[in-house]
Amino acid sequence: MNRHLCRRFPSTSVALALALIVLVAATIWRINVFELPGVNIIGIEQNEIGEIAIAFLLVIPAFFIDRAVARLRMHEAQLQAEQLRVLRVTMRTVQDIVNNNLNQLQLLRVQAKGHVPEETLTLFDETIHDTAVQLTALGNMEVFAEKPMASGPGLDVSASSVPH
Repeated sequence: MNRHLCRRFPSTSVALALALIVLVAATIWRINVFELPGVNIIGIEQNEIGEIAIAFLLVIPAFFIDRAVARLRMHEAQLQAEQLRVLRVTMRTVQDIVNNNLNQLQLLRVQAKGHVPEETLTLFDETIHDTAVQLTALGNMEVFAEKPMASGPGLDVSASSVPH
């Protein structure tokens, strides 16, 4: 059986393997599975065809279980993708607002030149640059994780796979 299918339908794969084992046991070795100790099924045919049919009927509920699990996983993936989309839209908006403010601060920096020590202007430039880099990283997050902050839970930019 294809590995991809085994991972996609694990319950079905196990049920199918068990059904094949019953088929081999019932046909080749003439083992009556329903007469083994611990297997007490009342009203089941005591011939090979009945055992084989019942064994393969176990595959059907296993398939539906796998489908339900797959739908649940797909729904969770879609929900996470939508949460990430909303986060990105929000962060792009915040990025736009703060970048506009940083541009205004650049005007203040130009006016402060000559009136403020050069070390202060360098620190000012580094702060603006760091803020812009962090905002870009937030806007480009691929996955999100929380971290504790003084004001409450926040986004952990270091946990994201952000290209710098």
